[in-house]
Amino acid sequence: MRGARAVLILAGVTLAAVGGVLFVERDSGTPERVDEFVFPALLDQVNSVARVRVTGREGTFTLARDAETWVIEEKERYAADPDRMHKLLLGAAGMKRIEPKTSNPELYPKLWLEDPSGEKAKSVRYVLENSSGTTLADWVLGDRRPSKSDASATELYIRVADDPLAWRVDGSVPGGPTIIDWLDRNVARIDRERLRAVEVVHRDGAVIAVNKSHPEDSDFVLPGIPEGREADSQYRINDIGRFLEDLRFEDVASSSSLDFAGSVDKRMQITTFDGLRVHVESVMRDDDAWVKLRAEVDEGLVEPSGEDAAASESETGSESKEATGSLRPLDEVRAEAQRLNAQWQDWAYELPSFKRDYIAKRMDELTRAVEDADEERAGSDS
Repeated sequence: MRGARAVLILAGVTLAAVGGVLFVERDSGTPERVDEFVFPALLDQVNSVARVRVTGREGTFTLARDAETWVIEEKERYAADPDRMHKLLLGAAGMKRIEPKTSNPELYPKLWLEDPSGEKAKSVRYVLENSSGTTLADWVLGDRRPSKSDASATELYIRVADDPLAWRVDGSVPGGPTIIDWLDRNVARIDRERLRAVEVVHRDGAVIAVNKSHPEDSDFVLPGIPEGREADSQYRINDIGRFLEDLRFEDVASSSSLDFAGSVDKRMQITTFDGLRVHVESVMRDDDAWVKLRAEVDEGLVEPSGEDAAASESETGSESKEATGSLRPLDEVRAEAQRLNAQWQDWAYELPSFKRDYIAKRMDELTRAVEDADEERAGSDS
């Protein structure tokens, strides 16, 4: 009897505890908030958002509206990723509550909803403000998982402002606890067919140059290969030629913070078939390569047009027509150069390590002895 009584007492305590949790949720109005927007007024206030304060494991930084663009104040007001900002604002306005989860701080880490400023935190806090400093939305973003009801949708775990109750919500907002996550990291994106030639001049005077003869050529060639040697890897040669095909940076800083006057490690010239010429200078900081760029227009680079272009097409076939279709009129190239210089002016960009390695290759790394190549081919044939 005594044992049975103990079990009944324990069961009663358990029910009381559960009842207490349920009471807290009911008292907070939880059932009424299911299927409601998290920030119902935000959709009408999206254009009023002037600042977004982001707190992650590396501290707090500020995304600020600057006319029609967004900048990061702690990064010398460098441009933020516009697509990411668009998704953040509209995503925040569209978040809808699905299910209350827990008010127990000890369980927050399981949902990635711990204190965002913690050293190993996976959570991120967003505070959206208008120009007067009034808070329009404030939440901690945690884990994201595929929707249980719609495989194409996403469900998020959040905590709103100082409310201890965590929620599972329907919506999609980008994460990103660090400044680098929010920078517009695109430096240049030049179509492959437009790229004509790349010349790399090393500090000791060694020169590596690669080029194509026609826009439709799929591979770059390496002139000046010494006698008795041949190109080793076509991929490595193409990697040099496509340096500007999709160039994104690892970090950005004011160009005045690096010594481009006295310690230039490499100089590059990159040209296109439609008249664009890009000058690149690189310097080393520790083991990292930083570059600054400048664009100009050279009409002498422009491919022939009119009857000359038609003759070229008849000689090389339809592929030439498709490739030259990616070339731009000279007035567009002039506008492009102006836009690129406005973007690049006063800035230096840290290259990804693979881009740094591409332009560091010397002739002996891009070629091999013909006799070694012959032995390798003979071995593969046997």
